[in-house]
Amino acid sequence: MKVLDALKFHSIKWIRMYWYNIYYRIKKWKNLRGISLPVYLKYGYSVLRFIDDGSYECEEMNIIEARLKSSDKVLELGTGIGFISAYCAKIVGNHNIHTYEANPFMEEVIREVYDKNNVDPKFEIALVGDKNGSNEFVAQNDFLSSSQKHARKDGKKISVPLLNLNDIIQKYVPSYLVMDIEGNELEVFSIIDFQSIFKVQFELHPSLLKYDEIDFIFRKLADNHFVKDDILSTNKNYYFERKKLPS
Repeated sequence: MKVLDALKFHSIKWIRMYWYNIYYRIKKWKNLRGISLPVYLKYGYSVLRFIDDGSYECEEMNIIEARLKSSDKVLELGTGIGFISAYCAKIVGNHNIHTYEANPFMEEVIREVYDKNNVDPKFEIALVGDKNGSNEFVAQNDFLSSSQKHARKDGKKISVPLLNLNDIIQKYVPSYLVMDIEGNELEVFSIIDFQSIFKVQFELHPSLLKYDEIDFIFRKLADNHFVKDDILSTNKNYYFERKKLPS
């Protein structure tokens, strides 16, 4: 049965990729929630099929649509292809969103998304940490799965700028943190001083984290008076909010 299931999956994948290769060469752009996204085969099958059926980043976007206000200032860690930051910029304004992406090979696509949608968020290629400097990043062949760690053998090690996360928060005074950083959630929650932030949205990668590491993340949020929204949160994407900042 497992062999038949695998054959079925790969057959469907091959047919879809063949179709994507034809269709998106003719019609390059896909509109999702009012944002135009360029479609490239290099995204990989796991991303392409969700862009094609309109469900790409749907859980993240459901949270943002429910909780992002025009008065918010957004800090995004993990720009991806620029979908979420482009959407947020249309609500809060370009100057009220600062977004950071570690993979420099993503920049061309991100700029293309911003140009097409007439937005210009404050965007930088950089990792964030507890100091300023530079750090190693591993870019994969399927570049949307690239990560600072958990690299496969086909990864290319490159050096990228490292920026002090808490200095960024102090400088820009964000109210809303959006984070999708492919398994590096623990590193961020280990060092973050939330300061002005009272809304936190993040994708958790339990396959890359141990139970006690996930427990640490939730305890860090609780210790800083954040409460999970059980209605909006899923088993992968979480939303926490604190009603007022600690005195």
